[in-house]
Amino acid sequence: IYWTFEAGAFGGIYRLPLAGGSGEEREYIITGENSRPRGIALDGTNLYWAAQGGEAIGRIPLADFTNNTPCSGISGCETEFVKTPGGPIGLATDPTDERIYWSTNGETPPHPGTDLYRFDAETESLTDLTPDQSAEDGAEVVGVLGASEDLSHIYFAANGVLASNEGSRGSHASPGDCVGRSDNWSGSCNLYLRRDDETIFVAPLRASSDHYDWVPTGISGTGGAQQRESRVTADGRVLLFGSGIQQSAYVNQGTSQFYRYDTDTG
Repeated sequence: IYWTFEAGAFGGIYRLPLAGGSGEEREYIITGENSRPRGIALDGTNLYWAAQGGEAIGRIPLADFTNNTPCSGISGCETEFVKTPGGPIGLATDPTDERIYWSTNGETPPHPGTDLYRFDAETESLTDLTPDQSAEDGAEVVGVLGASEDLSHIYFAANGVLASNEGSRGSHASPGDCVGRSDNWSGSCNLYLRRDDETIFVAPLRASSDHYDWVPTGISGTGGAQQRESRVTADGRVLLFGSGIQQSAYVNQGTSQFYRYDTDTG
């Protein structure tokens, strides 16, 4: 089994036999200073990694994987097997057609015009679930809080005004300005429910305190751990989310609380 790690300014890749073992039995290579490896893939002969800090795809033959050695000291190891525009984060190989795939800029601020889409494999149709013709930058979806197992209910945060119904405590959606990355967010935006073909405004959100509702569980930009707060029931009927905004009768004085939204009662 292979996994990436970061240690201060340096990053690398560990490996351990599938039979398991102690930490003393693991082997590793150092992919370089500030390489920030974000994804790995194998094709049976080579190991590839996405070096987000180096904006490159690295490669090392599995036969050359040597314990506690920098890539630069291994003749067959390439820190820049492929140079990429932008920081790669996801990585996959398809040995059948001898291709490698990756995504870029997965940890940058949301780009203007970001919408939420649904692809139906049976009909091969792509549907924009959050069209906003009134705004030049579209819906500006900043994150997804969760969804039901059948995707009939999808909860998401967006800057666009996508619904006109009344939400929590008589509030209505208003143009938002949520922006950020990792654990550094600012602005306010709107929490929506997309149910079947209807978009429903649920509540306002404040990005500085509420971004944990949509950021993924993992490592924050400052190196600490972050835990996604939102939860959705399997049928999508109930959403649990955190917010520093007063969403109920309880006066929270700006302190984050957990709230439960029930689609049956609104």
